[in-house]
Amino acid sequence: MSHFFIEKQPADGLLTIDGSEANHIINARRAQIGEEIKLFDKNAKCYNALIVSLSKRKVNVEIVSEYVYENTFPVQLNLVQALVKSKKWDLILQTSMELGLQTLTPMTCDYVAAGINTAGRKERWSKVLLAAAKQSERPYLLNVQETQTFTNVLEQKNSQILIAHTAPNIPSMHSVLKELALDKPLVVVIGPEGGFSEKEVEKARQQNIKFFSLGKQILRAETATAAIIANVHFYFS
Repeated sequence: MSHFFIEKQPADGLLTIDGSEANHIINARRAQIGEEIKLFDKNAKCYNALIVSLSKRKVNVEIVSEYVYENTFPVQLNLVQALVKSKKWDLILQTSMELGLQTLTPMTCDYVAAGINTAGRKERWSKVLLAAAKQSERPYLLNVQETQTFTNVLEQKNSQILIAHTAPNIPSMHSVLKELALDKPLVVVIGPEGGFSEKEVEKARQQNIKFFSLGKQILRAETATAAIIANVHFYFS
């Protein structure tokens, strides 16, 4: 059954869908009157709906049932990802959606040369997230926070912060996860393509932030994203 995103809430069990989603239903999906479709919004509220009428630009549906999707990710994880170029950032968004991540925080740091403009416009991010939600049938959108600086991220007091790093003699991710308690949200930080600066590493060490390694290989940022989300999910499931 096809999934479609809605911004408006039903009224008295009825809803009119317009804009790009209506165009998708009418022209791409070629749905018919009487067909049942699934709808979802950004708050993980889901609906089974029946198409009752169609026009060139609008789809009218009747709500058959509704429910709230329960997130199955085993821990509260905020992945802090240094901004990378837009095509790689798109892949990070897609992977995060498909693997069930709840929260992603973009980050600027010393080696993010173009700052907040590196990863493209936020309007594009929204389109990528919506497409990934439909493809993976995930009925809620990834919560992308406002962009933070590396310093801002380290100042979070009520979270357990871990940083992925490539220096020698860093403990493995598995060994670091074994030491964690789940009484606080987990924040995992991934650096930019050029890595963290020495100044940033020293600042983190001064604040007793824990570093971990993903192995001997040097991973691309988008590969590290997938590895970290998958490892956290597997370890705590």
